[in-house]
Amino acid sequence: MEINPNVPLTNFPGASAPTGGLSVAKTHSVQDSVQLGNQASSKPLDLGKVAKSFFARETVHIQWKFKGDDSFSTPPAVSHDGKSIFASDGKSLYGLDRKGNLRWKKKLDSWTCSKPICGTDGSVYMWDKGHQLKSFKEDGSLRWQKNFKDSIQSSPAVGPDGTVFICTQNRKLNAIDPLDGSLKWSGDMEFFGSPRPAVAGDGSVSLTDDQDRIYRFDKDGKLLWKKESPGKLNGPVSVGRDGTTFAPSEDGKLYAYDRDGNEKWSHEAGSPLRQPPVEGDDGTLYLATWTGKSIQALTPDGKLKWEFPMEDFAEAKPALGPDGTVYISGYDSNFYALSPSGGLLWKEKFGSRLTEPPAIGPDGGVYLPSLDNHIYSMRTVESQADELSAEPDQEHPGQADKGTVEVQSSEVVIDGIRLKRKSGDS
Repeated sequence: MEINPNVPLTNFPGASAPTGGLSVAKTHSVQDSVQLGNQASSKPLDLGKVAKSFFARETVHIQWKFKGDDSFSTPPAVSHDGKSIFASDGKSLYGLDRKGNLRWKKKLDSWTCSKPICGTDGSVYMWDKGHQLKSFKEDGSLRWQKNFKDSIQSSPAVGPDGTVFICTQNRKLNAIDPLDGSLKWSGDMEFFGSPRPAVAGDGSVSLTDDQDRIYRFDKDGKLLWKKESPGKLNGPVSVGRDGTTFAPSEDGKLYAYDRDGNEKWSHEAGSPLRQPPVEGDDGTLYLATWTGKSIQALTPDGKLKWEFPMEDFAEAKPALGPDGTVYISGYDSNFYALSPSGGLLWKEKFGSRLTEPPAIGPDGGVYLPSLDNHIYSMRTVESQADELSAEPDQEHPGQADKGTVEVQSSEVVIDGIRLKRKSGDS
């Protein structure tokens, strides 16, 4: 595993100062704006907190791994309480506890590429035999089974009220009652539907067909709008918190449409796009560029904030931890963890290509599917900061009047106080 201890400071963490190693722990009040990377703050500086943010090391710990009968080519699902993990290797559906112990295993009737999805009531949804949508209870027993006349064309998606959405080959978007599997409504499309519908917070659904059209239905099945994309669509869409629909295209552009179907903006990614972006709590969009071999972070209005290069294709969309950590599965067999500002926290090498994003539990647990027939459970552990020494900054005697922070590889200067690792290593 490779760890980068020199990620730039971007904010003031709320954690307490490391004990035992910091010889100066007073708080410096700074009247002027304090520059931290690309951000500014006028908050008082606690040297202990800032030092811990800069010098603490993050490492990844593989808690457990579970071996299935075949490769895991779809992401697992995590229950809302974080106590259960559900994974499919295409042949079986597995129910695991949070320690990786097998609770139950259900053989599927035929191989399926459907990924399991958790419902709002703890149910797990998958399709099987090409035309069966199945609902399992958390203990693995079958709750209900819905048979369609036509083949299912998408993995299921779940709305805020528990409604299950799935596309079928007869050009229908189907809304299914989660209690008994009955059909609530179906919406018509002109061609086959999306790999997975995207559900907004108000229950409306966005999806694409295979002729580069984007559809938006309301929660009751009324078609709100239909739009022909200016570029060839090559993947599912996603929906932001404000209802914006994001559509990735083969021409290398990400298109953003408002609730009424009007184009808000487009972003030139410089590479064909196969996955929609993932939205952070602050509205930042994280986008995998596929053959561009990078992850891009965009502002809510589509401007590039930063770009992180990878060693090979960036095929899987990123996943976000509750603390804002950006996790990326790489075609190069590396699993990356980035800070929200784009710095590499660590990366872990695996024995096979990583083509799917991990599932993230409510407690920050990371569950990674792999083509080597395993699900890996990982945790990020923050180690204590190195022992520090503090002394007046003789190199920059006027620093205290400027209210600035200077970050170097093994030391940081704050208000004329130079903090450095006693070991001096970087």
